[in-house]
Amino acid sequence: MVHREWRHPGSKKDQNKAINVPTASLDHLFPLLPAFRTLISVPEHLLAAGRAFDEGADAEEARAGRHPSSAQEKNNKRNRVSLMMKPQVVFVLGGPGAGKGTQCSKIIENYNYTHLSAGDLLRAERAREGSECGQLIANYIKEGKIVPVEITIDLLKQAMEETMKKDEKKFRFLIDGFPRNEDNHQGWNSVMDGKADVKFVLFFDCTNEVCIDRCLERGKSSGRPDDNRESLPKRIQTFLQSTRPIIDLYQTQGKVRTVDASRSVDEVFTDVKTILDKEG
Repeated sequence: MVHREWRHPGSKKDQNKAINVPTASLDHLFPLLPAFRTLISVPEHLLAAGRAFDEGADAEEARAGRHPSSAQEKNNKRNRVSLMMKPQVVFVLGGPGAGKGTQCSKIIENYNYTHLSAGDLLRAERAREGSECGQLIANYIKEGKIVPVEITIDLLKQAMEETMKKDEKKFRFLIDGFPRNEDNHQGWNSVMDGKADVKFVLFFDCTNEVCIDRCLERGKSSGRPDDNRESLPKRIQTFLQSTRPIIDLYQTQGKVRTVDASRSVDEVFTDVKTILDKEG
């Protein structure tokens, strides 16, 4: 190993103190040194020693099975890609019991979409230990009211970012049960404008009677506190008064794809596939 005498640039007393530092190691301590070497005359044998040192270190890392720089580079690339790629969003709307979750499950089995249920995210946050807004969410859900938009959008945004960081190819999302009112709609436009593209709204249209029957049947096993005769009329009324106008608004923009959801699961999904195959 070739050594060079290194002197402290301070006082004369300090300058008399010299240490020997391996020349090749200086590249690792001071990354700009290689650039300065092009401006000064450095013996070739010293440069060769540095190259040999670097190559030997890389080989040692490889033999040990350690590739931290490579792993970090891949992780950084993944994060850069996820930040550059805009999420492609399909809003999935319909009354309670219209079959939104069931159809979303079938879609992700056949298409490259990630399903994000606003309701599921809210229920998970409600149950999360230490949640600052868990009780607030619980109260809104129990009363059949719509949770404040700031909470819902924050959960959706976080879920999309985490999904895209794990896999840059996962940039298409089905957002189920959102936006549910004008406040949701304005909040989304305010926070996500330029950060996500809404392709269209997939609207599962179903009669109130069918929705109620399905929810009551689901409530026997779901354990959901809002699948009961007390909450359902409020939920349906909330949908008609708050969510239906948002669907109508998107309809004026030519962004609504309507499916008759009163039929069987397979019949409904046949229409869904036709829409997705056409939209791409």
